[in-house]
Amino acid sequence: PQQSENLSADSKTPTKTDAKRESKSSSKIKKRGRSSIPTSPPPSTRKRGRMASTEKKEYLSSDSRPRVMITGVKTGPRIKQMVDQIGGLLLDSVDEAINAMYVIAGDDNSMLRRTPKLMIGLCRTSNIVHMDWLKKSARTGAILDCNDYLLVNESAAEKKLNFSMKQALANGERLRQRGKYLLDGWSVYVCKGVAGNRAPPEEEMRLIVEAANGVWLSSISASKIKALDASRIMLITSDPVGKKQLSSKDVKSALKLGAHHFTTSWLFHCMISQQLFDLDNK
Repeated sequence: PQQSENLSADSKTPTKTDAKRESKSSSKIKKRGRSSIPTSPPPSTRKRGRMASTEKKEYLSSDSRPRVMITGVKTGPRIKQMVDQIGGLLLDSVDEAINAMYVIAGDDNSMLRRTPKLMIGLCRTSNIVHMDWLKKSARTGAILDCNDYLLVNESAAEKKLNFSMKQALANGERLRQRGKYLLDGWSVYVCKGVAGNRAPPEEEMRLIVEAANGVWLSSISASKIKALDASRIMLITSDPVGKKQLSSKDVKSALKLGAHHFTTSWLFHCMISQQLFDLDNK
């Protein structure tokens, strides 16, 4: 069975406030070799503090710069500088991870880790790369092809996490080519006492589920179960299962009507593998 892992959001590294930049015309980024880097200036003014989720999504969707996410790797001012050198936008927080085009998840000093940012990133892009991709891209002033920098040779991490990154990238790409995501058609309810207990906080659990296009159920009730197809509901518990996590009246009703029970270990293993396991046995 997949071993449980203490998962939490990556520590956030403060970044300098973006300065105003003069708008410059540019050509499109080429996939290989040197290319001109397009620049897209940020809004002339920004609200102080954390952007509301909808405002942030609208801002990121309108920003044409390559969006880079770092996870499981120490960051600092130099990282931001290198991202700037390739005309990119550095995404800091886990709620931005769904917008990432490139996810840097390893370097020479860090083992690949199954973080919320990585699980979200795997749902949305196949560009899961080593830090060398950013360093060499910055050095050449061009966004280099990711194929030579994919994290597909992390044998120690893959053995520990019981998955194949190469297969995970192929699975995710196959889904997206069909216009699908891992949890299409599924509603997910995380039982009480699960979030934050050897699992990410509730908000990050929601972000992981929604990145895979699952429907997040913040609560469960008889009326809600009737409005949904119970056979397409996942009830997520801790691993091992907490004593009271399956004992509530509504959870029992959902199980009786055909909802499926899985653990966080199962869910996270599916997310990092981009494959749903053991559904035929449920």
